[in-house]
Amino acid sequence: MDRGKRFALWSFLHMFGSAPDLDVAFENEEDREAARNLMDLLVASEGDEAS
Repeated sequence: MDRGKRFALWSFLHMFGSAPDLDVAFENEEDREAARNLMDLLVASEGDEAS
């Protein structure tokens, strides 16, 4: 599976609370960092909804 598809699938699973740990899902540190950034953005956007 290519990196983009893997990331998209992981993102979908993360939003539904079923994503595997980053070290299991991604071999590449850049991909793990991108996933961490996505998680941070999602948490930040949750705060925006309360406004």
